[in-house]
Amino acid sequence: MGNWLPRPPVPTTEEINQEQLDRVEAVEEFKGRTKEQLERMQEAQPDLEDDDEFLEVYRAKRLQELQKDVGKPRFGSQIEISRNEWEVQVTRAPPDAVVVITLYQMYNAESVRLVEILDKVAQKHPFTKFIKMIATKCIENYLDIDVPGVLFYKNGDLVDKIIPAGPVFGGGLMNIDTVEFVLAMKKVIDAEFEEDPRTSQKEKSRKKNDESDSDEDPRDDREYLNNQMFRYKH
Repeated sequence: MGNWLPRPPVPTTEEINQEQLDRVEAVEEFKGRTKEQLERMQEAQPDLEDDDEFLEVYRAKRLQELQKDVGKPRFGSQIEISRNEWEVQVTRAPPDAVVVITLYQMYNAESVRLVEILDKVAQKHPFTKFIKMIATKCIENYLDIDVPGVLFYKNGDLVDKIIPAGPVFGGGLMNIDTVEFVLAMKKVIDAEFEEDPRTSQKEKSRKKNDESDSDEDPRDDREYLNNQMFRYKH
């Protein structure tokens, strides 16, 4: 008679209904997320690349974003200007475009670091205009303690400022995440974060310092003190 392969089990009506319900719930979950959140999900779960519902929602979100940005002026880099270029580059900037002006000094490491990070941020967020200026060439008596400073202009008006900006952007732990977080909170760029990266950076730094302290041999301290005391015994 030959060998017959067993028939695959036929799904019940209840199982079919549950599968359809699961698919609807998955689509609704994806729809409720932004494009950035979908991209992070895809990075964390590579299998989603084969998920038809996920891809359909992601493409729709991407298309929606592209349509929203049609006609917007694009910049894509941070430019350096002098005071006599202010009128053209800031006052006459395209309507509703946010202009971010960083006041820095080459001898201030923190401000140079911020400028370097903003070079990368400007490439990632081309619909925001980024400008850098030597602080004292913008404001003649600008104080070093206020470097770096960041000014926000829109339609020719100063709408916000961060002076000094270093501590707000993360200080010595400043990186592209901490800078983007602050700019996103100011609604200058479109970016989403599940937590404040400045807090997580501080926590990592604290743990690293604790581990470093625990690695020190207490005998080193005792030996040092004994040597110091020996100097005064003779």
